[in-house]
Amino acid sequence: MKQKNNTFRLPCGLVMNSARRIHDFSKKMVVLAGATTLSVLAFNAQAQVTCEHVISNAWNSGFTAKIVLTNTGSNAVEDWQSVSWEYPNGSQQTELWNADVTGDNPYTATPLSWNSRIPAGQSIEFGLNGTHNGSAPDNVIVSGPFCNGSVSSSSSTPTSSTPSSTSSSVSSSSIPSAEQALWLLNTDESSLHFVTVKKEHTGEVSTFTDLSGSVAMDGQATFAIDLNSIESNVATRNERMRNFLFETNILRNMYFDVDIDPASLETMAVGSVLEQNLAGQLSLHGINQAIEADVLLVKHSDSRISVSNSKPILIDSKKFDMNGGIEILRTVANLSSIGEVVPVYFRLVLDANNDPAQTAIAKAATPSSPNALSAAFDENSNDATLTWVDRANNESGFIIRRKDPQGLWSTSGTVSRNIITFVNALTETGLYDYKVIAYNGDSVSDPSNVFVLNVGSVREPTAAELGAEIYGSQCVACHGAGA
Repeated sequence: MKQKNNTFRLPCGLVMNSARRIHDFSKKMVVLAGATTLSVLAFNAQAQVTCEHVISNAWNSGFTAKIVLTNTGSNAVEDWQSVSWEYPNGSQQTELWNADVTGDNPYTATPLSWNSRIPAGQSIEFGLNGTHNGSAPDNVIVSGPFCNGSVSSSSSTPTSSTPSSTSSSVSSSSIPSAEQALWLLNTDESSLHFVTVKKEHTGEVSTFTDLSGSVAMDGQATFAIDLNSIESNVATRNERMRNFLFETNILRNMYFDVDIDPASLETMAVGSVLEQNLAGQLSLHGINQAIEADVLLVKHSDSRISVSNSKPILIDSKKFDMNGGIEILRTVANLSSIGEVVPVYFRLVLDANNDPAQTAIAKAATPSSPNALSAAFDENSNDATLTWVDRANNESGFIIRRKDPQGLWSTSGTVSRNIITFVNALTETGLYDYKVIAYNGDSVSDPSNVFVLNVGSVREPTAAELGAEIYGSQCVACHGAGA
């Protein structure tokens, strides 16, 4: 009887024959396990990390900040282990995301499974909200096993009456102007849902539980969705969507901005319904995309209106560089398919604002786009080296995106502000598209030019390189970075 040729493809693009190569791969992974232990000790010994506490927003009783860990050494930090800090004058941390925290001033944060590693020349960060007794804490010292000199940092911040939903590094050129809100989103009455289809015909409804929004006096409407608040009714799926689809460790919020005529809302008769086509901009996963929505506006009273879409808004994951994340979700869930286009439905309830001190949502200033992106491939090291021109003066950092030979977009990594080079390891031949996006908090630039890199040949990857790529793209979702 002819033996069945069981072949499968991993997300990194490698094709393996289960009858002939699994055994060899298993032996390589055993070698990798021993080599990795020694490598971690050696690499970490040469690593240096600057550890910064950056205030991104402050208001009358609270603040938003982030801890930024930047690897300035020549080797990756395989596990940054922990960092600690302490607030003076009664300030305290009340909420923290993208890390685990213990303690009660001083605080100690430890990495999650997916953000324990800091590549050379790159950064990771996690955000927090806190309270203060008059002014946001300044000169906060952050210390840890790899912190080089326990660097502290603070930034000039805008003052507002409500906390910002972004966690960004704010310079004087990025402080948003505050404007009084004319209408405010009623978060208890508003909702947003989307439908995903798996295995071709099984639909599932997910929602976000943390929405905010406002209409300013000039008619600028901004609605923010905290992507960390995804709720699919399955905790494991929520975490995977945060980590591998939305990548909230880089950009936490999704925004929809649209101009509305305030006079048309004021002159609507109570009980009337108005059909409109709203043309705005959706900012999701580092991409700004023009979106149109056919909506129904209902004026329930002089102080309340609602807006709901009369037709579903179709979001194509490819246009937001998210089809690679969907492929990871499909693979780890062992599904035959997950739809790449999802319909979105919303109902937003807005109440008239009677508090002159209540300001509209203000986003950080958009940084200028990087340009002149180029790349070169070194077959000896299997590394693609990217360089670009930084045209911004207010960026928090840069996002590097790659489309692989299978057409899947993914985030190759991020680098801190003012860094203009990035090294990306490749293990298969083909055409790779690269682009770079500058970000300031949750505000993103348009992407750089797309550079197409043709990799004609690669050397055979070592066991460590092969195992690291497969584990990082396939296994870390279930087993964690430290497994």
